[in-house]
Amino acid sequence: MRNSRKKKKGFTLIELLVVIVIIGLLIAVLTPVVQKAREKAQRTFCTSNLRQIGVALHLYTEDWDEKFPNTGYGSAKLGVLYSSYVDTAQVFDCPSDKKATKASSDGTTLSNSSYAYAAGLSETAPSTTPIASDNGVSDSALVDTDNHKQDGVNILFVGGDVKWVTASYGSLTGCGGIASWGTLSD
Repeated sequence: MRNSRKKKKGFTLIELLVVIVIIGLLIAVLTPVVQKAREKAQRTFCTSNLRQIGVALHLYTEDWDEKFPNTGYGSAKLGVLYSSYVDTAQVFDCPSDKKATKASSDGTTLSNSSYAYAAGLSETAPSTTPIASDNGVSDSALVDTDNHKQDGVNILFVGGDVKWVTASYGSLTGCGGIASWGTLSD
């Protein structure tokens, strides 16, 4: 006699619940790793932006007697780089900066830049002198920045190097020869 029961094909409720729990655990474990990788990529993009700003600043000095821009206030001085030395205002936006308004320029001033700029320097300044950084740097401390969540800051030096400096409890550590941040303004 044949068995009158038919075998059903498919998964049982317990098997489905186990799969859902495993997927949930994988998401919980991988989410922080993905977020860290994303921030690291954004930090690298920010470094690239500062490097491009550094190249534009040095091109500017070739035209202006080895002096960096010194008109306007704070990051607005970087606006003179736009159109003549930098093709797009997006270079002045850090991808980690979550502000709603992005950088824009009219060719002489720059609004809403993600970067601070130290005016009054020339190419004769020591190459280890900071000239630009992420916003929120004041006297060797991170005060308030949307860029990189107070984890640290990218710094552009007169010599053209860009360095990531980590933050510890709001103060910058590992700065090496960085003296005063008092001239940096946003």
